[in-house]
Amino acid sequence: MRRYFMLLFVSACFSIVSAQMKNPTDKDSVQTIVQVGHTSPIINYDVSADGRYLVSTDMIRNIIVWDLKRGKQLIDRSLKTDAQQGLSWVNFHPRSSEQIYGGTRRTGVQFFSIYDWRNNEKIGIIANDEITAPIHQLSNIDYRMQRDCSIGAFDMNTNVGIMKYKGYVNPLGNVSINSNDSLLLVVEINPQIWDLTKMQMVRRLPYKETLLKDTSIVYINDRVSPVAKYLPKAQTLIENAVAGNEYLKYGYKTYYEGQFWGDKIVLGGYGQYITVWNTDADLLASIRSKGYPVFSVDMKGDNILAATYNGLFHGNIHSKELAPVSFPARYQVINSAKFISDSNHFISGFDGGEIYSGDMYDSLSVKLLKKASYPIMSILSDSQGKRILAVGEYGQIFQYYLNENTWFTYADPFAKDRISCCAFINDNIIAAGSSDGYIALWQNGEKQHFKLFKAHNGEITSIIQSNDKRFIITTSKDGTTKIRDTQTYEEIVKLVAIENSDEYIVMTPDNFYKASQDCSRAIHFVKGHEIYEYDQFDLKYNRPDIILERIGTVSPKMVELYRNAYKKRLKKMDFTEERLSDDFHTPNLEITNAHEIPAQTPTQNINLNVKASDDKYRLNRLLVWLNGVPVYGVQGIPFDAAPSQNLLKTLEIELIAGANRIDVSCLNEKGAESYKQTVDVFCRADLDKPDLYIVSIGVSKYDNAGYNLNYADKDAKDISELFSELNSNQYHAVHNKLLTNEQVTRQSLTEIKNWLSKAKRNDVVILFYAGHGILDGNMDYFLAMSDMNFEKPAEKGLAYEDFEMLLDHIKPLKKMIMMDACHSGEIDKDEYIAQNTISAEQRDVVFRSVGAGVRQIDDISVRQVNELLNELFSDIRRGVGATILSSAGGAEVAVEGDKWQNGLFTYVLKEALTDRKADANGDGIITTDELNRYAREKVFSLSNGLQQPTSRINNKQYEFILLNK
Repeated sequence: MRRYFMLLFVSACFSIVSAQMKNPTDKDSVQTIVQVGHTSPIINYDVSADGRYLVSTDMIRNIIVWDLKRGKQLIDRSLKTDAQQGLSWVNFHPRSSEQIYGGTRRTGVQFFSIYDWRNNEKIGIIANDEITAPIHQLSNIDYRMQRDCSIGAFDMNTNVGIMKYKGYVNPLGNVSINSNDSLLLVVEINPQIWDLTKMQMVRRLPYKETLLKDTSIVYINDRVSPVAKYLPKAQTLIENAVAGNEYLKYGYKTYYEGQFWGDKIVLGGYGQYITVWNTDADLLASIRSKGYPVFSVDMKGDNILAATYNGLFHGNIHSKELAPVSFPARYQVINSAKFISDSNHFISGFDGGEIYSGDMYDSLSVKLLKKASYPIMSILSDSQGKRILAVGEYGQIFQYYLNENTWFTYADPFAKDRISCCAFINDNIIAAGSSDGYIALWQNGEKQHFKLFKAHNGEITSIIQSNDKRFIITTSKDGTTKIRDTQTYEEIVKLVAIENSDEYIVMTPDNFYKASQDCSRAIHFVKGHEIYEYDQFDLKYNRPDIILERIGTVSPKMVELYRNAYKKRLKKMDFTEERLSDDFHTPNLEITNAHEIPAQTPTQNINLNVKASDDKYRLNRLLVWLNGVPVYGVQGIPFDAAPSQNLLKTLEIELIAGANRIDVSCLNEKGAESYKQTVDVFCRADLDKPDLYIVSIGVSKYDNAGYNLNYADKDAKDISELFSELNSNQYHAVHNKLLTNEQVTRQSLTEIKNWLSKAKRNDVVILFYAGHGILDGNMDYFLAMSDMNFEKPAEKGLAYEDFEMLLDHIKPLKKMIMMDACHSGEIDKDEYIAQNTISAEQRDVVFRSVGAGVRQIDDISVRQVNELLNELFSDIRRGVGATILSSAGGAEVAVEGDKWQNGLFTYVLKEALTDRKADANGDGIITTDELNRYAREKVFSLSNGLQQPTSRINNKQYEFILLNK
């Protein structure tokens, strides 16, 4: 029954999405949103009077509309405005949250535009004196701008933070590609390295760690360029939490650049040192430049050129320090410098507008080529060293012909905007990118551009072409890297590295993506003006096979393996591709009072008014989850409503302290599920300390003594004592239920649910089992009871599904199951066959396995598909909402031995908690996820790969603290 309702939970969402995907630009289609947030200081914001939305705009004129209670972006673009530069000032209509007023605040401005933000349309104008003041306080919540480019929501009485409206990316510098087009370097505070043959981020360079050691720099946060202590305004910038001008403190350029140098990487940076790295993220060398920040570096052979805030420096990559290049100019903020053809000659662009060239070893050869009116931001030469391209502030685009000593000026399509970067495409196309995210293209020597398009939602910081000429690659301050087709200029994929992590997303314009397993916090979906969470559409859009097929960097055979991994995921979820058909019928559900529910509440209970209907089939049941845990059990609330009959029901939901996400859906008689409707509430009720309930089960002595173990009963006792001792200060009370040996029967375990019925919503429940794990001839899995007939495990053994259901329909949300038994992970019955009985003993260890052993079908493609499945996809099944940690894979054995005086898995759990070794980030607490990660790695190591813990199900919505400070 559990598997059946898990299937229903998944099914309907994706059939609806399939129908919507016909036209990804349709306003009613589903859109995948990677929550970027603002990447430059916010200058204006407003809250809608009905408390549904927040709108904000930043220094680069990007508009974001947020769902006020969910903290999620509804749109992540600039509205269509009269000018490309967008709006610097926004305000909601006082009676309609669908409309905003927008314009640019200047002296003498009399009228502002009215926009329908949902349809991205301008619908009228309004006089300046008719606009009301923006709302920054609403319903006892104060909204404030933060210097990390976010808006915080605070309780006005307690000043406690409730919500933060922000994204998950950092502004990017430039992009560089290695000689065989296999690796991509994307420069940011911790530069990214992408493997283009797999389309995934493989590692980061820990540049920030190096930078923090520089005592001449004051580091504010990842969104703000570090402040040099010698700057006159440094202290003001440090102290002013919402200073808008911190992005301009080094002139006009605020990011640094780097590049591949053979099989190594050379980075500029915010300090005085240029750093050299290998692609394994090892720091190989640091070279002092005397000028900082180092905006750009260029390499020719072993020669290095560095453009800095304090001049141009040159030298050899093996040097300890670079020498300055002498210029007649007094103001020597140099934004960009590049080598020309041979290794000694260079060109450089100054913040004062000067363009110089010369031989870096001959100061007499340095000459002024041009004095522009505004700062030069980027400069480079073509592949033959015959032309120089220079771009800069106020729409400047120049081309210099070295052989003819003449200049050519291209017409500005960017309305005098800053032009930040430029490139030669196929040698005959000129490309330039602006600070508002536009790219323009010209034929060489033709004054007017032939193409102009919006490429990013922030300043474009670099444009390059791959060595094989197939791709154009761009980076932006919006935190994204994009790969385009060189012939059509159409976007193929967008690359996003999640802030301060190794997680990544690769996404197509029509919403398909390839992502790391833990990227769910950065992805959500929008249909119309409603937000849907990651788990609702992940099965439809998480398609690595489509990503790799479109980019074309891998073989068709590899694409097929990825496609098979996707198909296997559908099968694991009890789902089929056929159920994604466009005409799949689904019921409807609405939380009619969703917008009346406050963002925060001082009480522990709220009411949801639910309306469900289906015009074709009878309604069958209502499903409700709180933080991923089924409130009314996995089967939900059954009901019987005829076609076209509305079902109305009021649900009283008991909350937990802190964040609460409530999901509600309904099923019809055909098993189709409605869209899940979601409400987010922050509960600030003053609740008592939670209680801890520990159920610890261990069987070493069996009626059939031939199957006895040595340490399973001790494991149960040790775990029970461990949590009682370690959590004595964390919980109000600890309740123990210990069952060992002859006490462990199917009847005694079924009584556990009654014992747990006393537990409250905020309490924590841990269920532990140690003993034999048994697969029968049908590959069904049982936990051994003391009186079990090992020849017929189904008779007195406990089926795994029944073990998990012990935690169904109890009040606590914080639930964890741990099993120290063989085959405790999941097994795919189609890939394994039963073989001879496994021996219970071997050398110095004992296997906790009897009955049928297993052997995997000998097919290399099966193993590859399984590896891809585990690497690529998060498990979005919910079950009873517990995180379930198994000691071994479904085909693996679990061991115990005298050297551990426990089962190996239990030994590692004790070590992880007692010595706090699972505290990966050193914050003094251990979460369910941290324990999971530590156990997997340590057991695998100690068993020499014989045993590796797995997660049958991991409730990623509700990772909770197992051990506090």
